[in-house]
Amino acid sequence: MTSKRQQAGSATAVGSETGSEVVKTRTPRADTPSTREQVVALMAELNAERQGLVQMTIERLTAGGAVDKVATRRIKAIDAQKQSLLVARFVGLLRQNGPEVDGLVARLMEI
Repeated sequence: MTSKRQQAGSATAVGSETGSEVVKTRTPRADTPSTREQVVALMAELNAERQGLVQMTIERLTAGGAVDKVATRRIKAIDAQKQSLLVARFVGLLRQNGPEVDGLVARLMEI
């Protein structure tokens, strides 16, 4: 049984039935970066865009203008995209189960 979203070719959740329960698995999106360098480059790009929006908003406020709600929403969207990117990279590393993952898990356990 597939939903309309799955029939449309969405790469988010795929369900498969095992007995009476449904197990959902996520398939990676095509635009999800797979290497560390790609993640770092995308994060730098997002940080630059966010910094530009923040600077523009600060300048507008110091000039006596109102808060730009569109810029504020875009900043929040960028932050959410960065968090999603980090989570996707972390999940990808956990699935690889290599020495890089062991070091990362050890560092997280120290925190």
